[in-house]
Amino acid sequence: ILATTRLAGNVSIAQNQTKTLELKKIRVADGSLDVTTAGALKVSDVAIVANEDTSDITLNAAGNITLGYLSAGKFVTDATSTAKVTSFGDISIATTAGSIAQISLDSSVDLVADEVSLSATTGISEIDIAVNTLKNITTTSGNITLKDMNSYGESNQTLKIGTISALKSAQTTTTIESSGTVKVDSSSKITSDIVRLVSENDDVIVEKPTAGTNLDYGYGIGLSAVNGTVSSYQFFNATGYLEYRAGEQFQFGYSGSQAYNLTNSSGTTTVDFSQMLPSGLSADTIILQTKETLTIQATDNITASKRLELVSDKGVYVFGSVNVKATDSDSKIDNFIVNSGADIVISNNGISVAKYDLEAKNNISIENKIADLTLSGDIKTTT
Repeated sequence: ILATTRLAGNVSIAQNQTKTLELKKIRVADGSLDVTTAGALKVSDVAIVANEDTSDITLNAAGNITLGYLSAGKFVTDATSTAKVTSFGDISIATTAGSIAQISLDSSVDLVADEVSLSATTGISEIDIAVNTLKNITTTSGNITLKDMNSYGESNQTLKIGTISALKSAQTTTTIESSGTVKVDSSSKITSDIVRLVSENDDVIVEKPTAGTNLDYGYGIGLSAVNGTVSSYQFFNATGYLEYRAGEQFQFGYSGSQAYNLTNSSGTTTVDFSQMLPSGLSADTIILQTKETLTIQATDNITASKRLELVSDKGVYVFGSVNVKATDSDSKIDNFIVNSGADIVISNNGISVAKYDLEAKNNISIENKIADLTLSGDIKTTT
């Protein structure tokens, strides 16, 4: 279908046949768009020109839905633009028997809206979005992968999470990534076997829920803000997949149980949070990254089986026990990865590792205090 409207008015399209319906190019001047089909739906190039609260798009299909470009808002690609923009129209997409995905894998934006709701039965995968709120994202099977990007001049740099639901079994993974801040507030709820929240340039925030938990996961959890702060009302542990990355700092807990004095230009402020990762972590995969010195003290221990990754701008020091999970088949950590912007020092009673990948800007020192040391993998300094 190719269609263009030049005056205000809503557009409605319905197809009763099961063959694939393609929306090749549609432009709605000012109004809403409603599409229903009994088969699959291919959205090649669809937009509502007016950026208003009433500029809503609703798509319903009985098969797979693939997206090329779908916009109910405003997305600016001109880097020289100085005008402030944001999207006001909402998008709702649902399939009763299929997935929601890109037409072809690329990095260009697929969907532009204020709020978006997506419902599928076999997964929501690799969709590049530019939205303000993930209102309701659900799939009865398969993974959820959404990558949010901010328009040039975007006035709202925070991606707000509403309700996200996937299977809490079989390592089903929900990954929400944004170029801005990712915020899980007191009314948000994410359910999935593995939950990963990633901010490329800003922060990941998890506020205390009004009741229960807002991160309902099983096998694993990942909170990553490689250029910002991971701020959460609690530290979320896991026995399968555990990932914490912070380019600035970690902030855990607001229960009032621990008080810390922070000195800034306004003086000293007492805050109720900890910047420390807990000791005794144990999971199949553990990934820890911070700009500060990362130290496993002699009295600490850490246990993994598939992958142990330690990253720090200022140095990695391992003096405590690094153990292999008792359930591991070959009694070895498959990959031990350490990346340091300064030194790497490993001095303990030995680590059973299948493959090392150690890289430091300055020096690497490894000492096994009680047994012979076997190194296999890549070890290098960059200066």
